[in-house]
Amino acid sequence: MTLLTAELSQDKNRIYVTFNFNLDTLNRVKSIPGAKFMPAEKGGPLWYFPKDLEIARALKRKFGKDLKTGPRLRDWGMKTIDQERKIAKLARQAHADLEVLPDRLPDLFESIYLGPKYREATDRQRRKAMRELPHGSYQTADVSFLAQADNPLNGLHPGLGKTMETIAAAFEGRWDEGPQLVVCPKTSIVTVWQKELETWQDHPVLVINTDHPNERMDILEAAQILYEEGEPFWLVINPAMIRYKGTYDEDEDGTRTLVETTPTHPVLFEIPWNCVYLDEIHKQGFRNLGTLTARALLDLKSDQRMALSGTPVGGKPINLWKILHWLHPDKFTSQWRWAEQWLVIEDKYHGKGQTHKEIGDIKPGLEDEFYDAHAQYFLRRTKAEVAPWLPEKHWMDLWAEMGDAQRKQYKQFALEAEVKIGDYSLSATSILAEYTRLKQFAVSLCDIEPLQEDKIRVIPTTTSCKLDVLEELLDELGVLEGSDAQVVIFSQFTQVCNMVHAWLTTTHKIQAELLTGDTKTQDRNRLQDDFQAHKFKVLVMNVQTGGVSITLDAADTVVFMDETWVPDDQEQAEDRCHRVSREHQVNIYTIRTKGTIEEYILTRLQGKANINKVILDLRRQGLRATG
Repeated sequence: MTLLTAELSQDKNRIYVTFNFNLDTLNRVKSIPGAKFMPAEKGGPLWYFPKDLEIARALKRKFGKDLKTGPRLRDWGMKTIDQERKIAKLARQAHADLEVLPDRLPDLFESIYLGPKYREATDRQRRKAMRELPHGSYQTADVSFLAQADNPLNGLHPGLGKTMETIAAAFEGRWDEGPQLVVCPKTSIVTVWQKELETWQDHPVLVINTDHPNERMDILEAAQILYEEGEPFWLVINPAMIRYKGTYDEDEDGTRTLVETTPTHPVLFEIPWNCVYLDEIHKQGFRNLGTLTARALLDLKSDQRMALSGTPVGGKPINLWKILHWLHPDKFTSQWRWAEQWLVIEDKYHGKGQTHKEIGDIKPGLEDEFYDAHAQYFLRRTKAEVAPWLPEKHWMDLWAEMGDAQRKQYKQFALEAEVKIGDYSLSATSILAEYTRLKQFAVSLCDIEPLQEDKIRVIPTTTSCKLDVLEELLDELGVLEGSDAQVVIFSQFTQVCNMVHAWLTTTHKIQAELLTGDTKTQDRNRLQDDFQAHKFKVLVMNVQTGGVSITLDAADTVVFMDETWVPDDQEQAEDRCHRVSREHQVNIYTIRTKGTIEEYILTRLQGKANINKVILDLRRQGLRATG
């Protein structure tokens, strides 16, 4: 018995659903996210949905044999499913044939064909491998996927060659003959994108790596001229240039309303780009889609978009929607509709009778469907999957015991934080700030510098239980005695990095260098090269600064003095050292302080790491999560 009929509208932009009135049927239709009613005077009565394959599947799940599908919807659905399966299959294949790259860019094709295992091989070894290997590496399948998929996300594990694959895909997909825009972190402009583009392809590469307004305008004018002359080129910039200036009206009560936005650099929005590549998209303002940066990135004009991120989820499934929204703003139009379909949504109470909706993990039982529904949009491979010759990272926890002075200070500020949070007077941002301060006190005894409005600055000292543990570890590794060990030490706090570096160089006279957000690009490149050449033993780095665009595979030991709230940030930092370019064991130590907030952080991060595996890794490989 047919309860209802689903068909595409005449313009093929919506799914129309019609049925004889029945309260149970009505409620089932309304339960599908995105349902809207069209009254008789506007062409109804009927219910309609966006044209979306997942909506059609949801209708089928809800009504089964009671659903009649119209010919237009059936024809569109079959073609869409065939294309979806073809693209999704490529993302899982071990290799694929490439049509354009072998002739167009033979050197890049050879590197893609051989894969990371042969990056450091001699010319003779590479020629021999090209003759003897029966088929190409996983990167051939990756390039084929990226070239054919509609606005894809390249989510390869850090260190597996996302930049090289992206350049290859532009040529394999035949959209290189026009203007290309790369938006990437400032640290990646020269060391990654300019270097790779100038190595593998011959179109002009324009790079804006200056804060001088006149120099920026000269390069933008050169880009405008190349576009008007029909010459293909690449422009590489940082996200700060894709920015709107806001004009606001202010009410009598002080409320500000945004009334107009103006681009800082209009030419970036005037050129219709063949493709816009957004590198490290998880860092580029998409955590909050209401920002002017996010609006500007969404407004860029292009035939194709591609996002790159080795850690796209960040422990929260909703972060994937934000990336998909930039890639497919016409398909992923509603964050809440997507969340209602796939994720657990709970009412959270935070005092004084107030509640808010909190978006959680994937709904139990939908994990496989979740991946299948999104497989056509993103590419994901892990090191363990494609580089089985590479030894796994070895993680070890080291626990520190606070001394009396540090313990007393920690307890004092922990009590103050408990009182502030307990009276529900703090915003979520302020609560996070209290937690962050406690993390600093867990590192060391701190000097307190008063600031305005009862605020303070926390300055770490060398009276630190963690330095005691670090000293024991460095002694065990032989670093204090001049061994050949190469060590990278991370902290999320720049002042902790400064303190540790001073302690190493002053107290122990160890060859050590410091890399933070204050380090200039040319010095950053020098530090990378000198560390790789074993010119010094220890590099102290800020997690955010060292998480991208640097290779430190000379290291055999990584030490985290503290942890961020997002496990992806630490994974990216680890993978600066654990690279497919060198076959070696990397030991990763995390120093935690007993009896502090760090014990709580550990349990939280374990949950987030499991979320990442469920969404990105285990489901894709056809396995079932066990954690």
